[in-house]
Amino acid sequence: MKKITTLLFVLILAFSIFAIPVSANGMPEVSVISSRIIYLNNGSYIIETIRVSEPTRSTVSGTKEIAYNTSSGTAWVYRVHGTFFYNGSTSYATAASASYTIYQSGWTCTSSSSGYSGATAYANGIFRSPTISNYSAGPKLTCSVNGSLS
Repeated sequence: MKKITTLLFVLILAFSIFAIPVSANGMPEVSVISSRIIYLNNGSYIIETIRVSEPTRSTVSGTKEIAYNTSSGTAWVYRVHGTFFYNGSTSYATAASASYTIYQSGWTCTSSSSGYSGATAYANGIFRSPTISNYSAGPKLTCSVNGSLS
């Protein structure tokens, strides 16, 4: 009996070494790597967050988002999504896109664009409300030669 239990334990251990982590929905894991709060003069504040998908050996994808918050909660969130190549001695962006979500009525996004240059993906958006004529948001996501996003 002891030999069977030991053999079973060794087999379970051997198979668990080769297990590959996968999220429940089959999508790559996404991790928050940084978040900070920026207070504005008008009493509102921005939460800036960087999220990264599980990198491969030479590519990494991530998102930098700007969440504009008023006393009533989150008004809108603006994001730049970037994909990058890196190899330890160089890095560069290969794709960029922008997206936004409006949470509070009265706010609109009047302009949105995205692009990439070198190792940086960027987005430029203009948001408007009845009390704020134009608020310009410009998140930038940069990749180091080692695949770290900032």
